[in-house]
Amino acid sequence: MKEKCIGYLAPQYYNDKIQPGHPAVFDELLKEFTVKAQEIPQPCWFDKGSELFYSYEGKSYSIFPGMLDCSGEVLAIIKDELIDRMYELGAYEMFYAGMPD
Repeated sequence: MKEKCIGYLAPQYYNDKIQPGHPAVFDELLKEFTVKAQEIPQPCWFDKGSELFYSYEGKSYSIFPGMLDCSGEVLAIIKDELIDRMYELGAYEMFYAGMPD
């Protein structure tokens, strides 16, 4: 069984190994979270470098705020639920990178 989350930026997530876009299996989920993100008020704190890295079928991908039409702060709020739902669809070794400012 593959780990849901890892606590470090693994080598497969270095920029030169990230696949563009995302697998089609996540299309509906990302649409759902784009709507959900729009319903969350913009927090008054800042988050730098917000990005969610994940693996699927041996390839590496990332989700950044622009993919969900939201800010990094909003991605930080919804990341845990997004990780759980992506894991149910087969994503693994997920890592959230973001630093509150």
